[in-house]
Amino acid sequence: MPLLWLVACGGAEHPAHVGILAPRSLQPVLEPVVAGWELSHGIPVRIGFDPPERLLRQANGGTPAHVFVSADIRWMDALVSDGHVDEADRRPIAHDPLVFVAAPGGALIRDPRDLAVRLDGPLGLMTSDLPAGEMAAQALRATSVWDRIEGRVVSFRTAAQLRESLESGAVQSAVTVQSATLLARDTLSTHPFAPDLAFGSTIEVAPLQHQDGMDPETIRALLSALVDGPDARAGWTRLGLDALRGPDPRRTPSREGHHPPPSASEPPQPNHPPLKPPPPRP
Repeated sequence: MPLLWLVACGGAEHPAHVGILAPRSLQPVLEPVVAGWELSHGIPVRIGFDPPERLLRQANGGTPAHVFVSADIRWMDALVSDGHVDEADRRPIAHDPLVFVAAPGGALIRDPRDLAVRLDGPLGLMTSDLPAGEMAAQALRATSVWDRIEGRVVSFRTAAQLRESLESGAVQSAVTVQSATLLARDTLSTHPFAPDLAFGSTIEVAPLQHQDGMDPETIRALLSALVDGPDARAGWTRLGLDALRGPDPRRTPSREGHHPPPSASEPPQPNHPPLKPPPPRP
């Protein structure tokens, strides 16, 4: 989504509004929060919604924006590595739990062990090089199910493709994060993969380093609304996401959708490689 800019007297450029880059899957919660903030502050906000890997390309390519919303900490890690976000500015917004998803009229799986006996047809996952796909595969391995259903897995590159396959009935069941289903929440059914929500992603927000003349206080006010505003917290909870408070959840591995911390007899899990956007399509 293009962002508009005004040229003030004297030739200095000033942004006409605040720009946000955000995952398209979070549109149902971000749009109402931003609309309320616009009304109370009188400052227009433009949100550029896109799949996460495209957002990363846009941020790296200099698309005019002031705030980045990340669907998983690895996308934000990449922006920190590239110098577009300051590590100290990262703020967690919500925990995005891993869930079972059922197509309209389909049977909803409620326990990983049921996949081996109740799965009717293929199982939809995101591709393994994306955080949601890697997380789903890890969870299925951790619950000793992966070896029995691996041959039935169908991978999808975007959440939109996964939703469309579920809504059309091409895929009856899927395992992904809750946010991937929000744009089809009226037709798709979900159930937490683990009762304690141990598997999931952390949604984060941070200001981008190049603010293009925008007042820093304005950016801070918008960030506060996204993180701590009552409309935001109510929206995350209403849509099945856990609004976060307290210590940074990135310090709590069991909330990251990866294996719980290893015991003394287990080798530590390797660190995830940093995410980089794929090359642009010709």
